[in-house]
Amino acid sequence: MGKQVPSGWHFARPELAEHHLRALDLGLISATALYARRRFGKTEFLMKDLTPAANAKGYVVGYCNLWQEDQEPIEALVEAIVAMSTPKKISAKLRSKLAAPVAKLKLNGKAVGLGEGGAEVEFKSKDKVPLRLRQAFKAFDASGNHGLLLIDEAQVLADKKHEALEKALRALLDTRKDRMKVIFTGSSEDRLRTMFGSEKKAFYNWARVEPLPLLNEAFVRELTSRANKLTTMKLQLSDTVTAFNALNRVPELFRRFLSQYLSHPFDGVEKAIEVSKQSVYVEEGFAKRWVKMLPADRLILQLVAQSNEDLHGIATLKQIGKALGLGKPADRAVPQNSLRRLRERQILIQTEPGAYRFEDETFREWVLTETLIEEI
Repeated sequence: MGKQVPSGWHFARPELAEHHLRALDLGLISATALYARRRFGKTEFLMKDLTPAANAKGYVVGYCNLWQEDQEPIEALVEAIVAMSTPKKISAKLRSKLAAPVAKLKLNGKAVGLGEGGAEVEFKSKDKVPLRLRQAFKAFDASGNHGLLLIDEAQVLADKKHEALEKALRALLDTRKDRMKVIFTGSSEDRLRTMFGSEKKAFYNWARVEPLPLLNEAFVRELTSRANKLTTMKLQLSDTVTAFNALNRVPELFRRFLSQYLSHPFDGVEKAIEVSKQSVYVEEGFAKRWVKMLPADRLILQLVAQSNEDLHGIATLKQIGKALGLGKPADRAVPQNSLRRLRERQILIQTEPGAYRFEDETFREWVLTETLIEEI
């Protein structure tokens, strides 16, 4: 029996990290927004490729994931900016104190390659959102550091409830473009493009938006080679490429496939693929999410999953009305409202007028294979 693949098997992309840092170093841009769907390696790229490369160039890096703090994203942002405001050799214990809303704390130290510097942080538990953020940026100014702020799942800021924070962050970043560079990432291409492409949004035209290049057969080849060093039941590259494609070319799922195969090689490749899929279905709670949805939303998702491109046509409205038991064709507002809800919840993305796709291809697959498709 083979050994289990370590969970942190990383496929390094130093050229991609260097590409983005070089663009920032040239000074023509101060920010980039990268999008890729969930489980496609955005966070891994930021933490394991971009961060060490930036550190080597003299940047002090601050990272935050707003997905984990979608109700109070300011906490994550303040902590990331404080991390960029302190000497590189500062202890983790002191860094955690700086991120807390204390009254006042002074620090002095020498950051490697940056000379001596100091910072004074003043946070109060009752401070308003913009004030707490301003204090964090003042600490960064006092440090003298050159920073790279990594904002993962940045589309959270596009929520209307975070409008004040979004405006304050934009204003504070505007005046620091020479010393603080920013890379945003998002799992929702739709919302990320809205955040930077809508004239109504604070970050309109503030960063260029582009896709994060996806991992390809080179990734499969490398990890297949590593896996084969751990087992006598060697994997054929043709089998692992087939598995990668069957798993929608999702890197995280491919690693799960390798783990499953190496732990249970006698079950074969097909079984490892199926177990990997099912593990995500259960982990993401697709069945529970499905049950909680409105009937109209489920119907729209089924139609989109089946590549139906006429969601507002007369025939489709008749079918929806029949499926919902209305006794007549559904009003156009039914699919319109469903599509709005599903986009707000980051389940669907509008690719062009009247055309939609799933944000998470794995969920689409589950809708097609694990639910009873309505005859509508």
